[in-house]
Amino acid sequence: MYPHHTLEMPLEYRSPYIELLLLMAGSDGDIVREELAVVESYMGKLMIHPDERAVLRSKLESPRKYGDIIKELNEPLLKLALRDSIIVGISDGVLEKKEIQFAKKLAKSGGVDEKTLSKICDWAIDGWNWHKKSASILRLDDIEIT
Repeated sequence: MYPHHTLEMPLEYRSPYIELLLLMAGSDGDIVREELAVVESYMGKLMIHPDERAVLRSKLESPRKYGDIIKELNEPLLKLALRDSIIVGISDGVLEKKEIQFAKKLAKSGGVDEKTLSKICDWAIDGWNWHKKSASILRLDDIEIT
C-alpha cells in the first residue's frame, strides 16, 4: 500500500530522500523501532542496495546537514519527502513537537504552505488511526503476539 510516485524516483534521488526520512526519525532525539521499520520499508520499496542501506543507516549517528541534502532534491521530491517523513513521525502514534518543527522546515523547503502542511499531517494521523482500528476490529488490542 504505497503511493506510486516514489516508485518512479530516479536512482540518484533515493539516498538523499531516505536521508530526510532518517532526519525526521531522529528529529525528536528518540528513534523508535516503529520509525526505523517505516524507513526500512521505504528503502525496500525504493530497491536500495543492501550496501547502500548500511551506509544510510550509519547516517543515523552522523547525518549530513539538512541544507546539503535538500540541495539534491527538487520541489516535487521535497513534497514527497514531507509526506513520507510525516508517516515516519506518526508511526509511533504521535507527532512530537520537534517532528512537527522538522515537518515545517521541510514544508518550507518544498514550497508547501501551513494550511497544506496541516492537511497532510491530518491525513497521516487519519491513516495511522485507520491502521490502529484494525486491531480493535480483530480484537487484538490486548493480545500479545508471540
